[in-house]
Amino acid sequence: MDCREIAPYVEPYGDGELGPAERAAVEAHLTGCRACQERVARYGQFRHLLRRQPREAAPPELRARVTRSIRRSAGWHALRRWAVAPLAAAMLIALVTWAGVHGVGPWSTSRPSSLIADLVSKHATYAQIEAPVEFASANSSEVRDWFRRRLGVRVTVPDYAPAGIRLLGGRIADTDGHKTAYLLYEKGHTLMSVFMVTGERLTPAGTASMTYRGFAYHTADVAAQHGVFWAENQKVFAVISSLDYESLLECADRLRMDRGEDQRL
Repeated sequence: MDCREIAPYVEPYGDGELGPAERAAVEAHLTGCRACQERVARYGQFRHLLRRQPREAAPPELRARVTRSIRRSAGWHALRRWAVAPLAAAMLIALVTWAGVHGVGPWSTSRPSSLIADLVSKHATYAQIEAPVEFASANSSEVRDWFRRRLGVRVTVPDYAPAGIRLLGGRIADTDGHKTAYLLYEKGHTLMSVFMVTGERLTPAGTASMTYRGFAYHTADVAAQHGVFWAENQKVFAVISSLDYESLLECADRLRMDRGEDQRL
């Protein structure tokens, strides 16, 4: 078993789900492969960290206004929908817009770029509409195939389920004329958005720079939402939620690792 063959077994191995023969084969490879040892160790850290997150992480001022609806229909299957009172929704969008203009955030006193403000606004908007995703599925492969058919490009769809973060589905958005792949996840009562914008440049205005596991990210707080942003291969990526920054950076790092695996396949 080589590094490529072991990749699908990393998570089942870390979760203790492999049979005796498969486990022995993985451990035989790990004995002599430092890179895969680190991959297994990082998966364990990722899983442990995100399981510490509370089931309900919304800020108190938003939680008082936001109620959760569990309406299901045949077309949506297991998708958990969110219902927001009209006044609260208007206040939330207004708050995002105001913060984008005034650069509100604990580490920045300058105005965030229009791209960052737009992505945070999309996160807030999609969280309160009746149908936040076009294609509803908790299966990463199905969502990846849907994006390939619709966009003609490979979109990496991380599986955060072992960390308690459930995939809800995806949609295609438009960001200043650029096609954008949007993934929606749910951690308890908290939504997390992942964006991939093709052909856009990341302007770090209004952000703080942070190096995490050797890679440079930009972070920004807008309207009680945390955002982690980075650029690779003429694409801009964003992970936005009210989860804490350490968790978002773990998710961003996992996305980058999965993209690396996809590109090697």
